[in-house]
Amino acid sequence: MTDDLVINFQDQGNLFNFLRDLPVLLTVEEAQLLYRLAQRSLAAGVIVEIGSFRGGSAIILAKGVAEGNGNKVYAIDPLPLLEKKLLIKENLKKAGVADRVELIFQKSETVVRNWNKPISLLWIDGSKDYDNPKLDFLAWEKFLIKGGVIAFHDSRQSINVAPNSGRLIPGFVGTERVVKKYLIDSPRFIKIRFIDSITFAKKIKNPGWREIFSRWSFLNRIKIKRKIEKFDQLLGRLGQWLEKKSPSVYRLIKKIKP
Repeated sequence: MTDDLVINFQDQGNLFNFLRDLPVLLTVEEAQLLYRLAQRSLAAGVIVEIGSFRGGSAIILAKGVAEGNGNKVYAIDPLPLLEKKLLIKENLKKAGVADRVELIFQKSETVVRNWNKPISLLWIDGSKDYDNPKLDFLAWEKFLIKGGVIAFHDSRQSINVAPNSGRLIPGFVGTERVVKKYLIDSPRFIKIRFIDSITFAKKIKNPGWREIFSRWSFLNRIKIKRKIEKFDQLLGRLGQWLEKKSPSVYRLIKKIKP
């Protein structure tokens, strides 16, 4: 990755070379968009990124906001492996934006429980199945201020290729469904636009009571689902322990288990 802190986001050739070495799957047009959105983000809120990979889009957002209101970028990604955490820190440091990006190595649904900051730009680029982008939207959109912008990555197939892969960026059905239901079909968002695989829109209205109840219901179902998953994992570990310590008891239980 280049150590040059000055990247010309208007020069497509310069930006293409920058993106080719950057750990991010963005087209030149998408990178320019993120930079502009961050640069023009409202001072009343911070920037939140959900899904950071190796820090590429966080670097672009940080460079953009540095030319704007100077607010922080909060980059959220669980990144379970230590080497990946160290890598993203090193990438931010090399790009000269480590002081502008707050890394949070937790799941977004965990972070949001104690979140209290208004958001002016919400960039969602996490898991692509339906439930996860839906969860990210429903959990975080309430902090997006009126006039703020929300953007989804991988919501449709790109027209242009990502410089560091040489391939088009695909759209994912789960993200497409969330975007259609909660942005395109919603009267609460205007100026819905598409740049390659990104869909972005401006928020003009907070949710009504029906939407609030629907959101509360979904988030609680997710909480119950997570608890069941943890319980199943615990039972699995208990079964493995029992199989090692007392194989005869383990086989007996397996026989009588309905």
